[in-house]
Amino acid sequence: MSDSFNTFDKIELLPDNYNVEYSFDFPACSAVDEADGFLPFGTTLTAVSASVFDESENRVNDLIVGTPSLLNNLVTVGMQYPSGGDGRYQIRFYLNDSAIVYRANFDSIYCKSD
Repeated sequence: MSDSFNTFDKIELLPDNYNVEYSFDFPACSAVDEADGFLPFGTTLTAVSASVFDESENRVNDLIVGTPSLLNNLVTVGMQYPSGGDGRYQIRFYLNDSAIVYRANFDSIYCKSD
């Protein structure tokens, strides 16, 4: 269930990419006894933040453009090719409702110059 928010297999960013928007949906389960969503039944997100890390677990500050936006449980993030260059990156979302912080990782951001 940890990857049930993915709507695509991977993201590829090229050097001329700037503020390319990607949306990630974090649906709540349809019932208390169902495991068909990413969040528990009845959860509505109130805030989101995101961080990006390279394969060596170093924080990459320039892959995300601006601040992620949140509409219902849909998070939209602008991305660009990072100054660190080619490689594989991971975005970590920190999703808040009024009481709990949920964490979600998307591991398949590939940056390549050709």
